[in-house]
Amino acid sequence: TCPQCGESAKFQRWQTKTVVSALGEVRLERAYYYCRHCGHGHCPWEAELGLTRQDLTPAASELTSLAGLLCSFDEASQKVLPKLAGLRLSESTVERTTEAAGARVGEALASGATFGPCTPWKWRLDAMGRRCAYVSVDATGVGQQGPHGEKADGRMAIVGMIFNANERGPCQARYLAGLYTLEELGPPLRRQASQVGVQEAEVWIALTDGGAGLEEFMRINFPQAVCILDFFHAAQHVRELAKAWHANDEEQARALGQQWCHTLKHEGGQALLRLLEALDLRGRSLVARETHRQVVQY
Repeated sequence: TCPQCGESAKFQRWQTKTVVSALGEVRLERAYYYCRHCGHGHCPWEAELGLTRQDLTPAASELTSLAGLLCSFDEASQKVLPKLAGLRLSESTVERTTEAAGARVGEALASGATFGPCTPWKWRLDAMGRRCAYVSVDATGVGQQGPHGEKADGRMAIVGMIFNANERGPCQARYLAGLYTLEELGPPLRRQASQVGVQEAEVWIALTDGGAGLEEFMRINFPQAVCILDFFHAAQHVRELAKAWHANDEEQARALGQQWCHTLKHEGGQALLRLLEALDLRGRSLVARETHRQVVQY
């Protein structure tokens, strides 16, 4: 049956073809059919084998796409693939294969598909014996290149994570990352959470760096979660204020930063906030006063 028009296609001949597999080039022979109704020919066995338009087997296509994600398409073509699997493909083949794989993933996510097995996790217990599930979202800048290598504005990539914390080893985690908006990330991240049984956890914990819109994202998509500002980012801001406070004394700045971080970790954010709000700004530099304003606001 012709895949174009559905009419009967007639066998014409056996054709040979060279394809690239994960083990190198393979020469195969397949039946060629021609449809006199629409004028199209096809080889059914190619579809059965899962060959791409670049004549790659599924395994070779997967290797190529992974290499295309790790570095530039040129480097993947010239260095990574020959070293990784002995495959020698053109830069354009790596580019088309990687982008085609990305398009298929995008279509699957848009249709509501989830990746990975539907397996509920055994959620780690907190100090009170409650099962805790964790969700986190962050954004990072990604450089872009315009047509013909021209300069272009960068974009923000959003990374979402559902994870099961483990102090004694690697944690279990599911990730979603892409050039999403926060609104677009919500539904697929919730589906991933459902895949691992987040509904079985007694406590949901949402970790963010306090970036614009992230807590609102959690409120809309994970309304049961307790939203927590992660210590690492908060400590960075605190240390920046300490440096501005003692701009000419690195040792004093380090000691003050450690003191404030100790308060943050052992007494909590409200205790540190009260301490910072009580600081006497008189005689401090413009930089110190502005840094203080920003950190208090943060």
